[in-house]
Amino acid sequence: MVQNRAMPVRIATAADRDSLQRLINEAFVVERFIKKGGSDRLDAAGRDMDRFLALGTFLLLEENDAPAGCVYLEPRGEACYLGLLSVATDRQGTGVGRSLCQAAETWAKEKGCVRMTLRVVSPRREQLISFYRNLGYEERGVQNYAPELVAEMQVPGHFILMEKQI
Repeated sequence: MVQNRAMPVRIATAADRDSLQRLINEAFVVERFIKKGGSDRLDAAGRDMDRFLALGTFLLLEENDAPAGCVYLEPRGEACYLGLLSVATDRQGTGVGRSLCQAAETWAKEKGCVRMTLRVVSPRREQLISFYRNLGYEERGVQNYAPELVAEMQVPGHFILMEKQI
């Protein structure tokens, strides 16, 4: 279990797969307007989730035996990529996201990482950049969507790259 001062967070297991997928798709429903057809963030067949579980680690915060939030972590040398920060809609604005980010930094340090990186989709800039800035992240540039992602997008955009020394 990864401890943090605010809320207990644990490493998710294969048994958490379906509840993680539901939580992520619920949290990312606000991004459906970006994609053609308004599809979920993770595909229904589970291929996306399988790929994430094979490459990285999810931290899971539970309250009353129900998932309240999760975050995906993938060490990449001295950096650790943070993605899919997801908070149950009834828990947003209560500190779950902040607690998960703190736990993610602790976990990454334990893995030998010295910085965290993440990407924000530009159509959600207004909602997300200030949240991450308040956690100490700074903008480090932009990255174009991969061609296969551009083909899925209804709203043009790019990734905003952010980073934090830990």
